[in-house]
Amino acid sequence: MFISIALISVSLVSLQAAGADMATAKVVLTDHRLSGVGASTSAYVFVSNHIRPLPFTMWGPPRSGMAGALLVERIDVQLIVNGKPYSATTVTPDMLPDRWDRCVLPGETVAVFYFGWIATSNEPTGNYRIEFTVHGLVQGREVDIPAQADFQVG
Repeated sequence: MFISIALISVSLVSLQAAGADMATAKVVLTDHRLSGVGASTSAYVFVSNHIRPLPFTMWGPPRSGMAGALLVERIDVQLIVNGKPYSATTVTPDMLPDRWDRCVLPGETVAVFYFGWIATSNEPTGNYRIEFTVHGLVQGREVDIPAQADFQVG
């Protein structure tokens, strides 16, 4: 069976670090219009590490120990409905651990986190925006990478 899912890239925001783009994040949704109760979408948070890859040997360090690796520590998520804050939370790798890829090597683009959304009867209809801030470390240096996605319910 072949299933086709239209992926819609919604946002791309850069992190400026020392005058250069170190990393970017974007959110990809499988659907941007939820027509009613039970309709769903999945959100994939991709992070690109723009640090130039360095050569390494076959017996090099683990992914998280490689020079320039970006290690995701947590993601702040804020939901805005019809222009007003609706809810906010922070997700960490110990929450839903099978939905995380915490390490982004130099030169890689990785879906660091994904989740699903199902419209329920007690949610407001209208325009939704999910704002993400990916917090991580690159060689001990903290980085904050924003991204956002918009969709409609109703």
